[in-house]
Amino acid sequence: MKKEESDYNYYGIQGGAGSFNDQAISEYLSKNNIINAKIKYLHTTKRVLDDLEKDKINYGLFAVSNSKGGIVEESIYEIGKHKFRVVGIVNIAIQHFMMVKSGTKISQIKKIYAHPQVFCQCVQTLKKKYPNIELLSGEGDVIDNAKTAEYLRDGKWGNGTAVMGSKKLAEIYNLEIVDSNLQDDPSNTTNFLLVENL
Repeated sequence: MKKEESDYNYYGIQGGAGSFNDQAISEYLSKNNIINAKIKYLHTTKRVLDDLEKDKINYGLFAVSNSKGGIVEESIYEIGKHKFRVVGIVNIAIQHFMMVKSGTKISQIKKIYAHPQVFCQCVQTLKKKYPNIELLSGEGDVIDNAKTAEYLRDGKWGNGTAVMGSKKLAEIYNLEIVDSNLQDDPSNTTNFLLVENL
């Protein structure tokens, strides 16, 4: 028998499928034995908090700080514009991978797309290993690492483009990992807030 939609709690998250937000919410749900959950991939903190305010989701999750990169500016800018209650904090280890379309060589990479916070966490490593590659962040939903991976898979960027993010992105979006553990701090961690409407 199919469950009614009202039997589920909807969790809206800042990232897309395979993002670190996706990893964080999965760990939270597993740890707390929550099975009546459906995840909505909203890609930005703004969309998470807007949807929470409009009762389109029951809970929202977004990153707020990183052990190396500091505050997540995207989230801090939105927090002051919304009212909510914090119901949990999720902390996960973060490892950054660089991915390309299959067959692309590192020597061909001219641009890397990732969330600005990714670059904050990998600044020294990228400067040392790839000083001549342009570092770019998308706008709107494309600020999200999962969206950048989707864009790369779908050919929306030309050859010579790489993306960065979680290892899971390579599997989901059929990309090839060409470098790993690019974070400056080996014990890199990020804090996420789980929130609900007041």
